[in-house]
Amino acid sequence: MGVPLGLVHYQGIVSMPPSIEPTLLKCDPVKILTHPGLISIVFVFFFLDLFDTVGTVVGVGEQGGFYKNGKIPRIKRVFLSDAMGTISGAIPGTSTVTSYIESAAGIQLVLFHIPF
Repeated sequence: MGVPLGLVHYQGIVSMPPSIEPTLLKCDPVKILTHPGLISIVFVFFFLDLFDTVGTVVGVGEQGGFYKNGKIPRIKRVFLSDAMGTISGAIPGTSTVTSYIESAAGIQLVLFHIPF
Protein backbone atom coordinates (compact mmCIF):
# COMPACT_ATOMS: atom_id res chain seq x y z
CA MET A 1 0.00 0.00 0.00
CA GLY A 2 2.94 2.32 0.63
CA VAL A 3 4.17 2.27 -2.99
CA PRO A 4 0.85 3.26 -4.65
CA LEU A 5 0.26 5.93 -2.01
CA GLY A 6 3.75 7.37 -2.53
CA LEU A 7 4.83 6.70 1.07
CA VAL A 8 7.57 4.23 0.06
CA HIS A 9 10.07 4.78 -2.72
CA TYR A 10 10.58 1.55 -4.71
CA GLN A 11 14.30 0.97 -5.40
CA GLY A 12 14.12 -2.42 -7.05
CA ILE A 13 14.20 -5.94 -5.70
CA VAL A 14 17.78 -5.69 -4.42
CA SER A 15 19.20 -2.49 -3.00
CA MET A 16 21.89 -1.36 -0.60
CA PRO A 17 20.99 -1.61 3.09
CA PRO A 18 20.45 1.68 4.91
CA SER A 19 23.48 3.32 6.50
CA ILE A 20 24.10 2.73 10.20
CA GLU A 21 26.07 5.98 10.41
CA PRO A 22 23.26 7.91 12.16
CA THR A 23 23.34 5.50 15.13
CA LEU A 24 26.90 4.11 15.01
CA LEU A 25 28.64 4.54 18.38
CA LYS A 26 26.15 7.19 19.52
CA CYS A 27 25.68 5.58 22.96
CA ASP A 28 26.95 7.83 25.74
CA PRO A 29 27.56 5.64 28.86
CA VAL A 30 28.29 8.69 31.05
CA LYS A 31 24.91 10.19 30.20
CA ILE A 32 23.18 6.88 30.95
CA LEU A 33 24.89 6.51 34.32
CA THR A 34 24.24 10.13 35.40
CA HIS A 35 20.64 10.52 34.23
CA PRO A 36 18.30 8.83 36.75
CA GLY A 37 15.52 8.26 34.22
CA LEU A 38 17.74 6.37 31.79
CA ILE A 39 19.05 3.95 34.44
CA SER A 40 15.56 2.51 34.90
CA ILE A 41 15.28 1.95 31.15
CA VAL A 42 18.59 0.07 31.13
CA PHE A 43 17.36 -2.19 33.97
CA VAL A 44 14.09 -2.86 32.15
CA PHE A 45 15.94 -3.96 29.03
CA PHE A 46 18.38 -6.01 31.14
CA PHE A 47 15.60 -7.98 32.80
CA LEU A 48 13.69 -8.29 29.54
CA ASP A 49 16.73 -9.86 27.86
CA LEU A 50 17.51 -12.02 30.91
CA PHE A 51 14.03 -13.52 31.17
CA ASP A 52 13.79 -13.94 27.39
CA THR A 53 17.03 -15.92 27.44
CA VAL A 54 15.97 -18.01 30.44
CA GLY A 55 12.68 -18.89 28.74
CA THR A 56 14.45 -19.81 25.53
CA VAL A 57 17.07 -21.93 27.30
CA VAL A 58 14.47 -23.80 29.32
CA GLY A 59 12.17 -24.40 26.35
CA VAL A 60 14.84 -25.31 23.81
CA GLY A 61 16.89 -27.26 26.35
CA GLU A 62 13.93 -29.41 27.33
CA GLN A 63 12.79 -30.00 23.77
CA GLY A 64 16.31 -30.74 22.57
CA GLY A 65 17.08 -33.12 25.44
CA PHE A 66 19.99 -31.06 26.74
CA TYR A 67 19.17 -31.51 30.42
CA LYS A 68 21.56 -33.68 32.45
CA ASN A 69 20.35 -34.52 35.98
CA GLY A 70 17.87 -31.64 35.87
CA LYS A 71 20.48 -29.08 34.85
CA ILE A 72 21.74 -27.71 31.56
CA PRO A 73 25.48 -28.24 31.20
CA ARG A 74 27.59 -25.19 30.35
CA ILE A 75 24.71 -22.80 31.07
CA LYS A 76 27.24 -20.00 31.73
CA ARG A 77 28.34 -20.23 28.10
CA VAL A 78 24.75 -19.83 26.95
CA PHE A 79 24.31 -16.64 28.96
CA LEU A 80 27.75 -15.35 27.96
CA SER A 81 27.02 -15.77 24.25
CA ASP A 82 23.65 -14.05 24.65
CA ALA A 83 25.27 -11.17 26.56
CA MET A 84 27.97 -10.78 23.93
CA GLY A 85 25.31 -10.74 21.21
CA THR A 86 23.36 -8.08 23.06
CA ILE A 87 26.43 -5.91 23.54
CA SER A 88 27.69 -6.37 19.99
CA GLY A 89 24.28 -5.36 18.64
CA ALA A 90 24.01 -2.32 20.91
CA ILE A 91 27.44 -0.84 20.17
CA PRO A 92 26.70 0.01 16.50
CA GLY A 93 23.26 1.27 17.54
CA THR A 94 21.23 -1.55 16.00
CA SER A 95 18.70 -3.90 17.55
CA THR A 96 20.13 -6.28 20.09
CA VAL A 97 21.08 -9.74 18.91
CA THR A 98 19.52 -12.39 21.15
CA SER A 99 18.20 -15.92 21.17
CA TYR A 100 14.52 -16.56 20.60
CA ILE A 101 12.15 -19.39 21.45
CA GLU A 102 11.60 -19.91 17.72
CA SER A 103 14.79 -21.99 17.94
CA ALA A 104 12.52 -24.75 19.24
CA ALA A 105 11.04 -25.05 15.75
CA GLY A 106 14.49 -25.97 14.40
CA ILE A 107 14.96 -28.59 17.08
CA GLN A 108 11.51 -29.98 16.30
CA LEU A 109 12.52 -30.37 12.65
CA VAL A 110 15.74 -32.16 13.54
CA LEU A 111 14.29 -34.44 16.21
CA PHE A 112 11.41 -35.66 14.10
CA HIS A 113 13.32 -35.65 10.79
CA ILE A 114 10.80 -33.34 9.18
CA PRO A 115 12.13 -32.36 5.75
CA PHE A 116 12.43 -28.61 5.23
